[in-house]
Amino acid sequence: MRYSDTQKGRSMIEVIGYMGVFMVLIAGVGRLVANAFEDYKYSRASLQLGDLAAAVTRAAAVDGNYADVVKEDKWKRYVPDTFRKKNNKYYHAFGGEMSMSCASDSESCAKFTITFSGLNKKQCVELAMKDWSKNKTVSLDKMQTDNTNVWCWHNCSKKFPVQRHQVEGVDGTSNAACGKDSTGEQKNKQIIWTFN
Repeated sequence: MRYSDTQKGRSMIEVIGYMGVFMVLIAGVGRLVANAFEDYKYSRASLQLGDLAAAVTRAAAVDGNYADVVKEDKWKRYVPDTFRKKNNKYYHAFGGEMSMSCASDSESCAKFTITFSGLNKKQCVELAMKDWSKNKTVSLDKMQTDNTNVWCWHNCSKKFPVQRHQVEGVDGTSNAACGKDSTGEQKNKQIIWTFN
C-alpha cells in the first residue's frame, strides 16, 4: 500500500489535541469570569451598605436622631435601588436579607443598625474587613459578626481596623469571628453595623 503526502484536513489525533487545548482555555476563562463576578458582588454589597447608611444619615441630619427615619419602616424609602425587593423585604448583593433598626444600646434612637444576614464565611470575612476609616459620609460606631465578636473605635477589646486573622481564624477554628465552615457555603452568618 502506498501513502500519499498530500493529505488534506487534520487527523483525529490532531483534532483531539486542539479540542483539549481549547477546553483548557475555556476552563481558565470561566474561572476568571467567575472570580470577576464574585469581586463585583463584594464591591456591590459594600456600596449598598455605604449608600444606605449615608441616605439614612442625610435624612436624619435635621433631628440628629434616627427615630423618625428608622422606626415604623420609614427607612424603606431610603433604600437604594441596588437592593432587590421581594415581599416587602430587601436583599443585598449576595441574596441574603437586609434589615435596619434603632440600635438596642442607644437611647432615643441616637444610633441605627444595618444587618446583612445570609452570608457564607468568605462573604462575612470580606464585608467585615471593609475599611471605614476613609469613609467621610457615615460614622461607623461598631460592628458585630455574631453574638460575641464586636469591633469598635474605642472602649472595646477588638478595635478597628479589622484584621483578616480575627475574622477568618488562623487555624480555621470556630474562634474566628465569622465562624468555622469547612465548605464555606453555609449561608448562616450575619454582620450588624451600628452607625451614629
